[in-house]
Amino acid sequence: MQLIAKRKLWLVSLNLLFDANISFRILELIKSHFPNASHAKDHNLNSATDISIWNFAQKNNFCIVTKDSNFNDLAITRGRRRKLFGLKLAI
Repeated sequence: MQLIAKRKLWLVSLNLLFDANISFRILELIKSHFPNASHAKDHNLNSATDISIWNFAQKNNFCIVTKDSNFNDLAITRGRRRKLFGLKLAI
């Protein structure tokens, strides 16, 4: 039981940064579970390059949530894995 509580606390404390390619409306759906979540537009990163978003996330301890495979390429070429969640949606 204690392990479950620790995991839940860890999830709630995640600083999620949703990339511009994901609708900002998702924040309304997840705010109760991830209160530290924000969107690229909240930080004036809507038209920023992937590397700018990557650097911002690293500097501010964010986990990037994206549908963009370029971030995975950045993780590989940078040689240092940033906290990164890639979304793949099937219709």
